[in-house]
Amino acid sequence: IPTSKLRFLGVFKEEKQPTGGLYSTTQPVGFTDLTYEPTALPYTSKGEVKVINLLYATTEWSLNEHYQIGVGLGGPLGILTTQRARWSLSPLIHVGVSNKMLYVPLVQSFGERLALLGDVHAMLTISTSHRFLSIGTGLLYDNTSLDGTAWAHRMALGVQLSKRWTVYTEALMVLTKERRFRRNNLVLLPTLNAALSIRRHRWNFGIATVQEEGLNFLPPPIPYVGYSYYW
Repeated sequence: IPTSKLRFLGVFKEEKQPTGGLYSTTQPVGFTDLTYEPTALPYTSKGEVKVINLLYATTEWSLNEHYQIGVGLGGPLGILTTQRARWSLSPLIHVGVSNKMLYVPLVQSFGERLALLGDVHAMLTISTSHRFLSIGTGLLYDNTSLDGTAWAHRMALGVQLSKRWTVYTEALMVLTKERRFRRNNLVLLPTLNAALSIRRHRWNFGIATVQEEGLNFLPPPIPYVGYSYYW
């Protein structure tokens, strides 16, 4: 081969697909949060945009492998902010804390107090995003009401069926106070979901309902569609 025609000589190696890890975009992003329940699993992206039924929309940024903050719209009510922290005690045991805070301008216009509603709780997640159980407990708060706090317990269970499909269920149990009789009142909010993940995109399909103690009427399940984009 004439050296004048020799333009490049190099060593070629077979490219390998990443097997996971933080910020991988060639593989579907692992589950770190579900429809409305967060988990304590490690973050798998630098950030995400989440939209549910064109009402709930947030953008969240992972500051590092432990901390995440976000801002968005909580439906027609107001401005939503999120703050979360997570730590892995072992490859299969993860703990974290989460706070969602909603500022409601409409309520603010009727009173002098800053109208804030929120959900603060601690959580424990066992296993990985392929198969996990997540439980948590905390408080729902509303600073515009005298009885503005309520205990809220939650559980989520998920299984990855294939590279792209995951099924999961969530349940939120709220113990409120009925002001007239000053007793606890139980409200249960379960969901059943399926998610399709393709690289940095995820589509969620599910149904949700609500059941309140003392009411014989069971509302029909409400369908919803969600979309998330990760970077």
